[in-house]
Amino acid sequence: MKAPSIPDNEPARLVALYDTGLLDSRQESRFDRLTQLVQQCLAVEVVLISLVDKERQWFKSRQGLAVCETARSISFCGHTILQSDILEVPDAHKDSRFADNPLVTGSPKIRFYAGAPLAVSGLRIGTLCLISSEPRQLSAKERHILRQFADAVEQEIHDRLQERALRESRDQFKALVTNIPGISYRCKADANWTMLYMSSSIDPLSGYPASDFLQNSARSYASVIHPDDRDRLEQVVTASIAANSSWLLHYRVMHRDGYARWVEERGQVEYNEDGTVLYLNGFIMDITERMRLQQLKDEFVATVSHELRTPLTAVNGALKLLSATELQGLTGQGKTLLAIAGSNGIRLQRLIDDLLDIEKLVAGKMEFELEAQYIGPILDRCWNDHRVYAEQRQVSLQLLIAAEVQQVRVEIDEHRLLQVLANLLSNAFKFSPDGGTVVLSASCQNDAWLEIMVQDEGPGIPEHFKERIFQRFSQADASSSKAKGGTGLGLALCKELVEAMHGDIGFYSEPGQGSHFFVRFPLRSV
Repeated sequence: MKAPSIPDNEPARLVALYDTGLLDSRQESRFDRLTQLVQQCLAVEVVLISLVDKERQWFKSRQGLAVCETARSISFCGHTILQSDILEVPDAHKDSRFADNPLVTGSPKIRFYAGAPLAVSGLRIGTLCLISSEPRQLSAKERHILRQFADAVEQEIHDRLQERALRESRDQFKALVTNIPGISYRCKADANWTMLYMSSSIDPLSGYPASDFLQNSARSYASVIHPDDRDRLEQVVTASIAANSSWLLHYRVMHRDGYARWVEERGQVEYNEDGTVLYLNGFIMDITERMRLQQLKDEFVATVSHELRTPLTAVNGALKLLSATELQGLTGQGKTLLAIAGSNGIRLQRLIDDLLDIEKLVAGKMEFELEAQYIGPILDRCWNDHRVYAEQRQVSLQLLIAAEVQQVRVEIDEHRLLQVLANLLSNAFKFSPDGGTVVLSASCQNDAWLEIMVQDEGPGIPEHFKERIFQRFSQADASSSKAKGGTGLGLALCKELVEAMHGDIGFYSEPGQGSHFFVRFPLRSV
């Protein structure tokens, strides 16, 4: 008996075999159906899908044979994997390689053998083989049939590998999503937002399992949104779909026990190649605790501001009275100290006013008198109001109004717009160099927007600070704020005021090249 040789690529071949996950796996009908068909089509006693391991051959599927493996050293299949074509042994008794093989002299008494190699990624890991206890010679047609069935087995192995990779990828994704502190979802863009996927984190938020929402089987996600928030949420999502943009929303979700929790949702639309909406994808985070802390902070700031306003008004009044009165014996140093006290009192008054304005805006208590107005006269007034202050700061203030601006109107509250421009101009004056120029300009953009711009020649905005510039109490450099003055509330207040008037605020800036702050409002037809 001649034992099969070891292929030159044996290490790589074994890796390919082990990677299939087939060895010692459970019985699978997908392979058994093929071996049954081979047995019927070729009228043979035994059909095997044999996988050649390091020291054995193991049968993934077997027809007509009771044992599930034999030693590799006595295997016929060990010889088959050494060649690319079918190995056929018409009569083992007459073949010197197998005549005294225990599988020939003993059970299953092999006389005829034919094996077609099975390859994965070009590496032969086993065979589809035929065994009979009587001598036999395959015809050319039968050899072709055997090879076709072997190709079908290879395809099943390939499909199985693909399915396993997909399953592992899905399991990894599921584990990843499960560990994210929030809720991921995918839904259809239909009237009911039919939910295709929702992570299990919805359970503690709503009191209902994620399975209830899949395909809206027990309830829709919309059904657990607070009734007062549903219309707003639907309007924002509908507008985002139309504009092909993402959305960020804060709203309340009702728990099954009757209490509400605040969430933050970030979502976006997924389109196909022709622009048709496919899905809505998003992420929902429970921010109830964050909202609670924000409310406590706002209430604290509002309370302190109100309590400070009355005594501060009295202090500022007294300081003004003292400054207007020539006090006998008041030295130059005393006058200086009095001026410093008066200046800081005004600064503190402005801080309190800004805090109270922001509180009103957040609470929705600030009243706006929105009217469609021509912007030219308002900007003229703004320029007149601030040019003296600009001169005191040794800065030139220029006003540039494009001709088309005189023909259009925007819906604004004049007082609040002047408040916004005062903040923007004040910042521009403070950060402009002596002898510098600040430009207040207005132009129309795309026949849809009126843009008002404040441009300075200051140091510009540091890159690291840009994303926080409209946050409350944010300042790029604390030392600069002490030198220039400021509370870090001005731009936050501007943002709240502009957005409350249905406008938009933004900026662009390069270090060392000044800053451009703009506000935009939709044009109204004359």
